[in-house]
Amino acid sequence: MIDVHAHIFNFKYVPDGYFQKFSVRREGVGKVSVFLDTFLPWTDRDRLSSYARFLRTGSGNSMKEILDAMARYYPPGTIFTPLMMDLCLGISGCKNRSTCMGGAADLPCSLEGQDKQQCFAMQMREMIGIKKRHRKTVYPFLAVDPRRKGILDLVKRTVGRNRDFLGIKVYPALGYLPSHPVLMKVFAFCAKEDIPVTAHCSRGGVNSDSFSLPVKGKVFDGERYVDVDETKRKLFRSRWRRYFNEPRNWVPVLEEFKDLRLNLAHFGGEDEWRLYLSGKKGTWVDKIINLTMRYENVYTDISYTFCHRDFYPTIRKMIAGPMGDKILFGSDYYMAEMEGHFYSSINTIFVELTAEERRKITEINPKKFLNW
Repeated sequence: MIDVHAHIFNFKYVPDGYFQKFSVRREGVGKVSVFLDTFLPWTDRDRLSSYARFLRTGSGNSMKEILDAMARYYPPGTIFTPLMMDLCLGISGCKNRSTCMGGAADLPCSLEGQDKQQCFAMQMREMIGIKKRHRKTVYPFLAVDPRRKGILDLVKRTVGRNRDFLGIKVYPALGYLPSHPVLMKVFAFCAKEDIPVTAHCSRGGVNSDSFSLPVKGKVFDGERYVDVDETKRKLFRSRWRRYFNEPRNWVPVLEEFKDLRLNLAHFGGEDEWRLYLSGKKGTWVDKIINLTMRYENVYTDISYTFCHRDFYPTIRKMIAGPMGDKILFGSDYYMAEMEGHFYSSINTIFVELTAEERRKITEINPKKFLNW
């Protein structure tokens, strides 16, 4: 079994600004999780308990501790591709933003005299250590933000077969388009070296907490793709998710690099799935299906989305049809804890799907995406 989309980073690598969405300060996360977990003491399956588990997991002492907790939900020998997150350049509150931005080109770097709380170098180093201890079951993806100094050189040095990282993870809603000029150079390398790319592609998740951002790349204006190089502003910062994560933003990338191995993660997400199931046309689900059918090496995973059991009848029909070769299993652990008891969600995979359906999305398709 292969889980192509999971997270094991802990909160020491998350800027303080992220915790504002939970109305909690970093130092108060532990107390808040205890309060939420005991608010309804007769059940651990309510939404408050789910948030409590999410906060408690992310507050773990190390990424190894989170990996061990996740592995208990899976059969022995399960393979994980944990995805790093580079939140420093998109979320406020990193105490060393200038240092973090300059750290990529010089890794490994000395951290003496720095606050180690939010350091890309430290997260990267810890992930590499886990990879070395679990060579047969852990194949991490490096987080790539085009605004980070020296990121292309870092990718060339550390990503690829038999290197520290198997693939890369991009998260456009943090403030950049997939066709950002630096990312296009990264994707050129990935396409040449057959390196898999996973991209967040839903209206959920995190987003830049800036009201204005410099934007470079290509966007669809309703008729064609146009070049953008200007400062954009959003009255509501959550709108960045729709602007940057739009599946069509990937067309200029895929037209340039038709063989790029790309996973458009989350299959559009819950909101778009509900629109899709209601019969609405032109949803992100439709657009992702179109991209997977149009480009040979484009896939989509059902991470987080798989938590919604009412989606499974449609997912099963897709697995049996033309989409059957393009769907990957990903859990989005431990983010998925916020949707309910993770054990119940993961168990749904074994209850709702046949053995052949499970094998297709947890083994056959992931191996093709990972180029194994």
